[in-house]
Amino acid sequence: MPNILKREKQAQIAKCLSEGNGIRTTSRIVGCSKNTVNSLQLKLGEACGDYQDALFQDLPCRVFSADEIWSFCQKKAKTARRKGEENTPDHGDIWTHTALCVDTKLVPCWFVGRRDEAAAHAFLSDLASRVNHKIQLTTDGHEPYIEAVERIWGMDVDYLVLEKIYSSTTETRVAYNPARVVATRTRIVQGTPDRSKGGTSYSESHNQKIRQKMRRFTRLTNGHSKKSVHHVAAVSFHMFVHNLITPHETLTRAQGSNCTPAMAAGRATTPYAFEQLVDLIR
Repeated sequence: MPNILKREKQAQIAKCLSEGNGIRTTSRIVGCSKNTVNSLQLKLGEACGDYQDALFQDLPCRVFSADEIWSFCQKKAKTARRKGEENTPDHGDIWTHTALCVDTKLVPCWFVGRRDEAAAHAFLSDLASRVNHKIQLTTDGHEPYIEAVERIWGMDVDYLVLEKIYSSTTETRVAYNPARVVATRTRIVQGTPDRSKGGTSYSESHNQKIRQKMRRFTRLTNGHSKKSVHHVAAVSFHMFVHNLITPHETLTRAQGSNCTPAMAAGRATTPYAFEQLVDLIR
C-alpha cells in the first residue's frame, strides 16, 4: 500500500511553502523528506495552474498593469553561455511575466519563459483571451510588449508605457546594485487611458512579494530552480495563494472583512483554505 501523506500534513507543507520557506526548510519543519515536498509542490502547482486557467475567464477587470521579474534556472545566463547551454530550457535566465488588475489586485495570467517577442506575444494573448471588453494596459518600455499590443488589440485598447530614466553616472553603482532610477515618464501609445491608473507600481509591489514568498526568487542566495517545470509549478502555486487564499490588505480595509483578489473580481465568495488547495490534486 503506497505511503500517502495525510491531508493535514499536505496542507501544512503548502502553508510552509507559501511563506517563503525552501524545500529543505519545509521538510525539516514538517518532518518529511525533501523529495516528498518537491513532489507535492509540483503536483500542487500543476493543479493550481489548471484550476485558475479555467476560473479566470470572462473577467470584469478593466485596468491592468504588466511587468516581468527575473530569476534563473540551474545556472545564470553568463555561466550557461560559457558552457554552451544557453539554448536549453533548464539553463540560464528565466522571466516571469505577470498581469495584475489595478482595481482587484487579481493576477489572472502569467507566463514563465524568456524575455523576447515570442514570450511577450504569448503572455499578452493569454490576457486578451480572459476579457471580452476594452481594457487599459500599462507596461514598461520593453519593445516586444509594444509590438505585441498592436498585433493583438490593434486600436481597441488604451495603452500606456511607463519609461524609467536611470542615472548615467557610475557613482551609485556597486556590485549587485542596479543604476538608480532618477525619473519616470508615461507615454500614451494608444487610446485615451486614465493616467491616474497608469503605472507599474502595483506589479512591482507584487514582484517584491514574489521575491519574499518564493525561496527560489530570493536574490544572492543558493535558492534557485533546478528544473523549469518546478519553477513553473512554484509560480502557479504562489499565484493561487495570492489570488484565492491570502486576504489583500487594501481590499480588506475597503470591504471591512477579509477579501482576496478573486473575491473582489467576483470569482470567489470566501477566502480558500489550504485544505481546499490540497483537494485539487485528489
